[in-house]
Amino acid sequence: MDKDAFEGELRLLMDDGGRSPKQVLVDLVGLVRPSVASDTGYAQERFGWLVELLEHDVQLAGRVADNLFGVLRSHSFEKLFTESGIVSTRSFWSDLVAKLNRKFLPEYYPDNDARLLLHEVFHRRTDYLWLSMLSYASWHRFVEALRKSGVPLELSGLEGAIADSLIVLAQRITAIAYEPEIDSKLPELENINSPFLELARATNKLVKARSNPASTHEVIRFEEAILGHLDRCRKLIDHIYENKDRYGVSMHFIYLIKRFEQQVERYAMLFITIWSSDRKRVDDGISNLMVHLVKVEKQRNSIRKHLHTNTRLLLYKIAVNTSKTGEHYKVANLKEYAQMFRGALGGGLVVGILACLKLGVSYLPLSPLGTAVGYSLNYAMGFVAIYMLHFTLATKQPAMTASTIAKTLANGSTDQLVTPDTLLLIRQIARSQFVSLLGNVMASLPFAWLLAASLTYIGGGHVVDAGKSVALMSDISPWTSLSLFYAAIAGVYLMLSGLIAGYYDNLILHNSFCLRVKSHRGLRRLLGERRLSRLAQYLSNNMGNIAGNVALGLFLGSTSTLGHFIGLPLDIRHVTCSAANFGIALADYPGLPSLAMVVEVAVGVFGIGLMNVVVSFGLSIAIALYSHGANPSDYLRLVRVLVLDFVRAPHQYILPLRIPRRRR
Repeated sequence: MDKDAFEGELRLLMDDGGRSPKQVLVDLVGLVRPSVASDTGYAQERFGWLVELLEHDVQLAGRVADNLFGVLRSHSFEKLFTESGIVSTRSFWSDLVAKLNRKFLPEYYPDNDARLLLHEVFHRRTDYLWLSMLSYASWHRFVEALRKSGVPLELSGLEGAIADSLIVLAQRITAIAYEPEIDSKLPELENINSPFLELARATNKLVKARSNPASTHEVIRFEEAILGHLDRCRKLIDHIYENKDRYGVSMHFIYLIKRFEQQVERYAMLFITIWSSDRKRVDDGISNLMVHLVKVEKQRNSIRKHLHTNTRLLLYKIAVNTSKTGEHYKVANLKEYAQMFRGALGGGLVVGILACLKLGVSYLPLSPLGTAVGYSLNYAMGFVAIYMLHFTLATKQPAMTASTIAKTLANGSTDQLVTPDTLLLIRQIARSQFVSLLGNVMASLPFAWLLAASLTYIGGGHVVDAGKSVALMSDISPWTSLSLFYAAIAGVYLMLSGLIAGYYDNLILHNSFCLRVKSHRGLRRLLGERRLSRLAQYLSNNMGNIAGNVALGLFLGSTSTLGHFIGLPLDIRHVTCSAANFGIALADYPGLPSLAMVVEVAVGVFGIGLMNVVVSFGLSIAIALYSHGANPSDYLRLVRVLVLDFVRAPHQYILPLRIPRRRR
């Protein structure tokens, strides 16, 4: 359609008396809308034609303005202005269920609700894309053409709706600011002149002054005061975000702060549309407001956006707490390498005991549920013991260290995602992985063999018979079993245990756990001030990691039972446990295993360890990058850089760096 045909369609539309004003508006938008939302050039061209026609034909502009203002005047905009695109007062899960419900049964709006009008006029899900590409200059010319048509803009009724919405938003902003979870982070609110109270007062005064034509100077004064209050409100919200590492966050707190921030920004967007001293800024504000409202309404029922918006801050805080633990899993020199190796040897000894105890539980006459509970408690107590004894469990580190890496990536420039500091950190963590795997396997395999052989000697019978020995080896083989798949499942659990540890660290911080324990009168009388203080500090520093280890034990111990229950081939393989099982199998193996069998099992142990690390680290770094606001492409860039760096200098990922001696 060329420009002449467009003009003909427009005049025919405006002269058609058989259509309702709302239908005329729907068809008018349809003349500008491109068939494909990404074809923004089409929309800009047609909107430009519309503006030119209105500028050259005042009567046509008058009919368009009269029709548009009539439709706007017949609808109520308060709900659209004060609620659309702002998180509700419900919980995260209640909102999620409501969104799922609206996917199948759309929400009902009264006939005069502006939200219904918006959905009818912009009925395509992607309308906001082309709408956002219309230039400010074209939009300003469009509004000016309507102003010059002789139809007063006041007839639209929007100014009154905006004024009422500003009052409502100002009151809601003040109410949220004084929620206990918010005002405890904002000491300024104790001042009677807090910006939130002042914003509400200035808004009421502005609305009254605007209703009086003789109060022009007061209007300008109140408008300038509101701009100052808005700036202070935004700075206080930024203060909460910038200091979130000092306190934890909960889903309720996230909902509050998101609602708080969205209401302040909506207030600012509405306020700009009635700013009397700058007409161009008013027009730009109207354009921005319209595009924003169309976008948030079209994404109202988006499950993906709901999860993205409300989980990123929580994941960030979990990642931050996890990264504090990850700082301990770096190997920079030979001394730290030796320390990590000693810790890994200790962890391997404990896992050797766990493997024998698990075998003992399997011989007990328990139900499947009882067996799962026994396995879970065995793993959980063992992992907690490894942590409390300051030993190291291989492959559990990636879930902790990924957040530390992501933190350095987020601090880098966009041009160079992986900085030299990031590469150095990844090499240090890779060394810790290698030496911990080596130490775990070197300790768990011979110690499990020694325990099994000792029990066989003391008890006079075999701990495992010949068939069980062969089965234990076959379970490790990558050729005759699903050991690598099961290792990937264990990698997922390792990642989840890291998140759980970070979550509980965050929860302890958010709920002031340490201070609450110290103030417990009964415990103070029982333990005394000094012991209670030490206990509170210990629990505050270690409860998250203990919870993560318990969760990992429950995951590893119950998966095989869950698999049998639902009829799926589910199980787990962990490199240290697999090495210990190999040692137990060797203790009672009939004769000497063949070289091929030993090589096959060795390859299986190596593959299991590699899969544990790759899956747990890959998922953890993806979540950590996401929580720090990185793009998905950053993940691929990171992988590419690491592969090239490893090929260039593989020894730096395995061996410690030598520190040159100082010359005397």
